[in-house]
Amino acid sequence: MSHPGSAELALQRLKMLQELLAKWRSRNDGPYEDYHDSGELWMKGSYSDGKEDGPFESFFKNGQPEWVCSFAKGELHGPFESYHEDGQLESKGSYSRGKKCGEWTEGMETVRYPSCPPARD
Repeated sequence: MSHPGSAELALQRLKMLQELLAKWRSRNDGPYEDYHDSGELWMKGSYSDGKEDGPFESFFKNGQPEWVCSFAKGELHGPFESYHEDGQLESKGSYSRGKKCGEWTEGMETVRYPSCPPARD
């Protein structure tokens, strides 16, 4: 037995869900920015088909970069740098399809990972 108005209520919920999904997809396709609670820029980048794609940057509340990197289809891919809040370099290297590759500087150490595959045109 159905409750009076249950079909209308279900339809309203479905419409609300569709609107939320449309907002989420639009937020996650194209340029993206997010902010700290205090209003300073926290992160900027872009999405394609709901996945991170292209350059991304994250910032500490003081405006200093936290990390700078690139994504390809949702995976870290290309140069990567992370920083301490005072602006000093923390680590630097490259990713290939989500995995560290090549030579990395991590703190005061140099770490070698498997070579990065050549870039494809």
